[in-house]
Amino acid sequence: MLNGIKIVKSIISVACSAALMVFIPASCSIEDSLPPCPRGLDLHFVFDYHLEGWNADTDRQGTLEELPNAFYPQVPCYTLLVYDETGHQIRKIEEQGESLHSNHYHLKLDLPHGKYKIRAYGGTACEQRSFSPVLLMATGPDPLPADGRHELSQLGWKMHYEPEQRTSRQLLHDYFFAYGLDHQHLTETEIEVTGEMYQPHTLRFMRNTNAIRVLMQHTRSVTDADGNVSDKYLPVNADDYIVRIIDRNSLFDAENRLVTSGDDAIDLITYYPWTTGTEPLPGESEAVIATADLSVSRLMANTQGRLQILDKASKTMLMDMPLSYLQLSKPAQLKKMGPQEYLDRQKYWYVTFNRRNSESWATAEIYINGWKVKINDIEF
Repeated sequence: MLNGIKIVKSIISVACSAALMVFIPASCSIEDSLPPCPRGLDLHFVFDYHLEGWNADTDRQGTLEELPNAFYPQVPCYTLLVYDETGHQIRKIEEQGESLHSNHYHLKLDLPHGKYKIRAYGGTACEQRSFSPVLLMATGPDPLPADGRHELSQLGWKMHYEPEQRTSRQLLHDYFFAYGLDHQHLTETEIEVTGEMYQPHTLRFMRNTNAIRVLMQHTRSVTDADGNVSDKYLPVNADDYIVRIIDRNSLFDAENRLVTSGDDAIDLITYYPWTTGTEPLPGESEAVIATADLSVSRLMANTQGRLQILDKASKTMLMDMPLSYLQLSKPAQLKKMGPQEYLDRQKYWYVTFNRRNSESWATAEIYINGWKVKINDIEF
């Protein structure tokens, strides 16, 4: 009987040893005689905070949660910063190239037991980038020290522009901010590394850059011999106009909050088109519509920025539209979505001004992303 008990105990001991071997790699041990087992974070990178692939005609409840992960190919590089629980930077990881060529990209980050804060930014480690890190000081943004070390509370990201004129005429390289960890706000989350092996988490990104295409078209009502009235499009020359956007949106802190001084001479940036032209209507050969493409930083729901059109010869202001009008293009299917989320999810904006023959540009019809904007009784 005793021999039987010993045999059973031996079998249990062997089974337990085998189970431990499954979960503990041969190259590490929980004992002091071998190197410690790897521990830290296994981060999956996701960019799904957008509206690409969403269709207002087929939307169902929950489809925004099913939008595709576009981390690859839209995020070509990233910078990930690790801070201890007091906010001191202790690690910096930059990655670009072929290793990111998958929407299943993971980063395994070795960290000892402890509490950490992490921040991640996309489009910031590439050779060509439009935002760079700075120190936010009382006197304004300063360059990072030579070793790059800083406190989390000091970190900021500044858009590149022409400093003397405070203008931007470039096609911005996209800049991304990691806003979430799993289903929590990253900026409100402290990560604790405990136990052994890597702890899986999903790092979620949003985009901070926008493409705004301005279209100017001039129509005249024409009546044919049968009395039918139709619109005839008259040519509009892009070279006759100055199209620009003025806004205060070039500097952000580590939490992606807009940083301003309250002084327009310091904060205000003037964006000019990176390209202009004249295009025909679909299916037509004659070029009649003037176009201007502008690339701008993050649009804020409470912005005081404006889209302006001036006559180039006389410098007369022809149109002065608040950028807050962009919010009016939000489809009814997204009525529960807040204005800032809508502006952050949308990248491409098509703003069309349709002037009737007897009207000025100041009274032109305005269409934003195909939706006619009615200005009556709207206050901003």
